[in-house]
Amino acid sequence: MVNFYILGRVPALPNWDTVRSVAKFARYAILTTIVGKTYGRLDSLLLGLVLTPAVVGEYEVALKLTIPAILVSNSIQQALFPKVNNLHSRGEGILADVTNAKRFASVLAVPLFFAALALSERVVVTVYGPDYRGAAILLVGLALY
Repeated sequence: MVNFYILGRVPALPNWDTVRSVAKFARYAILTTIVGKTYGRLDSLLLGLVLTPAVVGEYEVALKLTIPAILVSNSIQQALFPKVNNLHSRGEGILADVTNAKRFASVLAVPLFFAALALSERVVVTVYGPDYRGAAILLVGLALY
């Protein structure tokens, strides 16, 4: 209420043109969101379909522990693709940029993999408890990936 007083504006119901515009946008946005979320969770959905929900739980645990390396590599990828595309379209070489990106991506990924090899079971049990001990081997696999 204080905000409305300070702004000197009172909310009003939208008119029919606004409702139609939002509905027109929403029919595509909702479908796109559903498909995007499903695609993003496809690995877990397929594991649950083929194997058991317990395996999906262990996979999710291992996936959450490898998130830092995934974030670093994804951020490098998001910056690299436009740059490589620009260089390639101008006929310039891309090898130096791709090599640098691979070097930076390995800064976190390589230590994470070797730590997962050495301490995977301890890390999983410490963070999530002994019920998820089976996620240790999945942690090594995801860290390698």
